[in-house]
Amino acid sequence: MLAEVALLEPMHASLAKMAGPMGAAFQPHLAQLLPLLLTAAAVVPETTVDEVEEVKEDDEDASIESHYVQLKTGGYTRVRVNTAQMQDKVLGVGALFEYAQALGSSFAPFVQPAVEAALALLGYSFSLHVRQQAAFVLAECVKCLATAGSRGEGGVAAADGAALMGSLLKPLSEALHKEKELEPADALLSVFLEALKAQRLTGAPLLAPAALSGVVELLKQQLHLDARRRE
Repeated sequence: MLAEVALLEPMHASLAKMAGPMGAAFQPHLAQLLPLLLTAAAVVPETTVDEVEEVKEDDEDASIESHYVQLKTGGYTRVRVNTAQMQDKVLGVGALFEYAQALGSSFAPFVQPAVEAALALLGYSFSLHVRQQAAFVLAECVKCLATAGSRGEGGVAAADGAALMGSLLKPLSEALHKEKELEPADALLSVFLEALKAQRLTGAPLLAPAALSGVVELLKQQLHLDARRRE
């Protein structure tokens, strides 16, 4: 399984590079790949949780990935995750991001399932990389609909990007308030940043004035939380 993941990762990266210049011509190919990526992103890795007195580095093997959380009462909570299944999950959501980024507005037919998959992973507790990549997927989906809507491509309406961004405000805000790791928090903030960039470039009203004020307040709060995350 680990060998398969090692081969699939560069394969998807190469296909994504091809997808960019092909644009809409790549859509039939992605339509075939998408179910596999969504299945991989939805994998539930085998996980065990127990309490130990100390960090045990000598019991590691390639098939198990262990994480330790120190307890206030002493000792640690140890979370052991199936490495191959986790890598499969990271690969799935990471490839979704690569294809969305490469295709731009041509990713529009796949936005809905990609958004649904990414939203389900924003609070995934066993991997910061999964949460980070999920946020990146959402940012690319917002950009995709804003661009496609401004050009009238693929049946995307000018208001579709704003509708998507409006539906994301609450889950993004909730995920940010709960996020304790710097990398996923920055990725979540990038969704708002990319929306503002897309709004300026396309003229699509992604964030209404009231929502924009809320985002500014959210960013202020995150400045304080970021300082804590960096400690």
